[in-house]
Amino acid sequence: MNSEKNNSTISILIYVLKLWLLTSLLSSITIYFFEVLSTGKFDFWHGLIPYMFYAMIFSLPFSIPAFISLGLIIKLCTKNKLILSIVSIVFVFLSIYLFSYLILDYDKNFTKLVPISSIYAIVLSILIFFVDIKKSKTMNNEDY
Repeated sequence: MNSEKNNSTISILIYVLKLWLLTSLLSSITIYFFEVLSTGKFDFWHGLIPYMFYAMIFSLPFSIPAFISLGLIIKLCTKNKLILSIVSIVFVFLSIYLFSYLILDYDKNFTKLVPISSIYAIVLSILIFFVDIKKSKTMNNEDY
């Protein structure tokens, strides 16, 4: 029984880590292409690659509260992907609000972060539907 709980926890952790990395990567690419559309300038090596690097560095620690909360909800409450998608959008905006309020100057930066956080939340909610939690051989099928 204890082994089954450990396997379940590990599979949830791997799932959340996949979501975290893929969301950071795909949202940074999406934001960069929106920027390219608005400026008309595209440079793969000197534009996209450094942008992805800096965006991932910024977004990964910034989104820690949202992904810890998402992992806890998966573990304790539900694995329903529709509910997780809706909850993830709320968590992303909540963590962005807290981040901008506690660390940044709230009045100036929150409105700048809303479009970026919207893209991040949309990418995350879409990825929830496409990335599956891997079932362990020792896990009950009732959990999924």
